[in-house]
Amino acid sequence: MSKVVSLFSSSSGNSFLVSCKGSNILIDAGVCCKALTSQLSEYGVLPQSISGVILTHEHIDHIKGVRVFCDKHNIPLYASKGILEELENRGFIPLKSKIHTIRDEFSIGDFLITPFATPHDCRESFGYTIVTDDCKKIAVCTDLGHITPAVKNALTGSNFVFLESNHDIEMLKNGNYPASLKQRILGMFGHLSNKACDEMLLPLIESGTTQIMLGHISQENNSVALALSCARKTLLYNGLVENRDFLLSAADVDGNGKFCIV
Repeated sequence: MSKVVSLFSSSSGNSFLVSCKGSNILIDAGVCCKALTSQLSEYGVLPQSISGVILTHEHIDHIKGVRVFCDKHNIPLYASKGILEELENRGFIPLKSKIHTIRDEFSIGDFLITPFATPHDCRESFGYTIVTDDCKKIAVCTDLGHITPAVKNALTGSNFVFLESNHDIEMLKNGNYPASLKQRILGMFGHLSNKACDEMLLPLIESGTTQIMLGHISQENNSVALALSCARKTLLYNGLVENRDFLLSAADVDGNGKFCIV
C-alpha cells in the first residue's frame, strides 16, 4: 500500500511525502527543519526514515529547510546539476549529507523515480513520477506555466497525480499584485491556472488516473473551494462521476497536511 501526503503546499513552503512499505522519500523541503519535522511526526514518520530528499527547483518555497534538515538527519539530497549549483551559490547546499546529481531515471531504495522538465522561471525545474514497490505510479507536478507535451506524456498513466491549480485568472487580473508579478504568474513560465489544470484532468482519467490532488493553490488569487469546484464542473460535464470514476482532493493552504492512500 502506497501513501502520499502533501505536508505543505503554498507560496509559503512546499513538501510532499511518498511512502510505501515503511520506506519514505520527500519531494522538496520548503519550510524550516522544525516545521517539517513536526509535520512528519503528525503522520508517524521519523526524519531518520527518509531515504532521500528530491528537489523540483531552487525557489525558496521549495528549498528553505533542505540544508538543515538533510544535515541534521544525514539524509541524501537528489537534484539536477543546475539546481545544486544554485543551492551552493546561495548557501543552501548540505555540508554533511551525501549529494546525488540526477539527470535521468534513478532509484532510491525500491522507488523508481523519473524526472521530467517543467516550464518555470528558474534555473531548472522538474516534476517527478515515482513507481513504488507495489507498482503504483505517483506523479508530482507543480510550478509550471503550461502543460507541455513532455509533461502530459510523463503524467499519462499515473494512478495518482498531484497537479498545480494555482490561480483563478480573473481573480489574479483584478487583484492587488503588481502588474509585473501578474504578468509573471500568467506567463508561459509562471504558474498553472485552474482552467489550464482542468484541461488536463479528463486526459489523465482517460489514461487510468483514479486520484487527483490539486496543489500550490494561491491564498490571494484562488481558494481550495474554487479550485475544487472548477475541477469538478469540468469532470462532471464530461460525464464522469466522483467516487466512481475519480477521487478528487486538494492540498491544504494553511500549513496542514493532506493524506491519501493510493
